[in-house]
Amino acid sequence: MIAENKDSCSQRDSAERKGYVRAHRSFNRIWKERDSAEPDILGKILDKGNLNRAYKRVKANKAIYEPLFSDGSYGYRPERSAKDAIQKIKEYADKGYTRAVVLDLSKYFDTIDHVKLLNLLRQNVKDERVIQMIKRYLKSGVMEDGVVVPTVEGSPQGGNLSPLLANIYLNEFDQEFKRRGVPCIRYADDIVLLAKSERASQRLLESSVKYLEGALNLRVNREKSRTVSVFSIRNFKYLGFCLGKGKNGVFIRVHPKSYMKFKDKLRVLTSRSRCGSIVKAMKRIEISARGWLNYFGIADMKS
Repeated sequence: MIAENKDSCSQRDSAERKGYVRAHRSFNRIWKERDSAEPDILGKILDKGNLNRAYKRVKANKAIYEPLFSDGSYGYRPERSAKDAIQKIKEYADKGYTRAVVLDLSKYFDTIDHVKLLNLLRQNVKDERVIQMIKRYLKSGVMEDGVVVPTVEGSPQGGNLSPLLANIYLNEFDQEFKRRGVPCIRYADDIVLLAKSERASQRLLESSVKYLEGALNLRVNREKSRTVSVFSIRNFKYLGFCLGKGKNGVFIRVHPKSYMKFKDKLRVLTSRSRCGSIVKAMKRIEISARGWLNYFGIADMKS
């Protein structure tokens, strides 16, 4: 799973990671055992031997979990990428699905319902010792500004298990809308539902928000969740991409904001304030440009 996660994340340009790979954002906080009266339980949970055993047990269920995941789920999965996700949206747009329901979850990795998640895990992980170890891992406290705050929901960001646990949890949403016959594309917590008309997309927005908040106890940012045209550069930006339409049909574009981020990065790399030789500066630019082109290479750069 670690290798798989790295493979998935490596396909994202560093300029895009901050906005999209929320499971690996770096926060100035320390995950810590919430009850100081007990021995260092978190230390035991995160002990290399214990964590590896739990991790291997969950990973051993890969053959079970992968077939259970929706074809529309692309984040943190083997041989799937952000480029595959935007390509699938393009294919749907070619078929007339030109209205998108963009769903914005508020702090998804911090708000996963522990009880529901553990019950979902029990459906496939039969070793209760592993379940209990994951439970203690999830309920570890977090220290913020020197104060220990208990955690009753959420998954530790940056943890090896967090991407898999997050996918298991949102798979419920994927499967629900698959049963309804709705095209659903998801990369981690970046969710897009597709429809052929404005009226249908409005109904989808209402029903999807209701499901996320009701069945999964998640928090939806209603101000940012909306219906848009997939061809609206101003309103539709998915994983750094957008779509265009020409005489030859729908094509993938680099979103203007992604161009701007890359240009800003190049300005920093070529800034006079940066120390080092011209050779080193050119090397940094080359590495950055190669990564950017690798990520956005699927897009039509001429449009």
